Amino acid sequence: MTNTGTSSINQGIVVTASGGTVNNAITATGNVVVAGSLGVTSTGTFYTATNSSQSASNLAVFGGTIGTSSDARLTFAGASSVQGRMWSSGAASSLTANNSYATYILGNPGITEASSGTHALIANQVIKSFTVTNAGGATTVLTGLYIEGPPTGITPTNPITSMWVDAGVSRFDGAVLNAQGADVASVSGAIALGNDGNSFEITGTNAITLISNVGWQNGSKVTLLFTSTASLTDGTANSGTDIGMELNGNANFTGSAGATLTLVLSEIGGTQRWRETARSVN
Repeated sequence: MTNTGTSSINQGIVVTASGGTVNNAITATGNVVVAGSLGVTSTGTFYTATNSSQSASNLAVFGGTIGTSSDARLTFAGASSVQGRMWSSGAASSLTANNSYATYILGNPGITEASSGTHALIANQVIKSFTVTNAGGATTVLTGLYIEGPPTGITPTNPITSMWVDAGVSRFDGAVLNAQGADVASVSGAIALGNDGNSFEITGTNAITLISNVGWQNGSKVTLLFTSTASLTDGTANSGTDIGMELNGNANFTGSAGATLTLVLSEIGGTQRWRETARSVN
């Protein structure tokens, strides 16, 4: 069905159900394909295909079998094809000047507490735990949330991140598993640490005078793990993005096998430096 006109809003199908205890304007068994935007609003109560009553919701998806896709825009974790219940990729698009962008936006819903009782939790997004039944196969990783990696393609003003908590306290009630980054060879001068961890094995015997701040921000902590007698030089002047170190006692540090030293990138009085916070010499 096509509706073509010159009015500001043209609707191909308008379906209204009213008068009953439950009003389902459209109930579809099978696939529903929408080419274009989809707007959904809901009031009252609706019934799912299994005849279970659900309170008002703007969009609800229940039941159905999982789908399979080998589309490169959807595959992840090294698999050539993936399975899931909800998909989104879309066509390549260009942004309008000065606009921010997100593929999914959970807006401010404007929630008001009840006048009595206690709400166990109020959140803008909840990811429930789920159960996987062992049927004899093997699984490499099982997780509640997976982020493949940071966006790529451009060089923004600030470091690229896979996740950004813009403000407020971040709470973790379980262990936080950090990664050790790839080994970094000492050189006589400046070194750059990777963005693949916060601890790095330093190899070789050269004198390191500066450490790059690219990919790091004030407050970042790194731990250097020494395999030999590479050294750190105290007090070298900053050179562009290569930042000097302020070491304990204003003295150079000479590593040894098994020694560690922790630095924090920080700004005091307008001067950014890598400042020592701890060391262990074995």
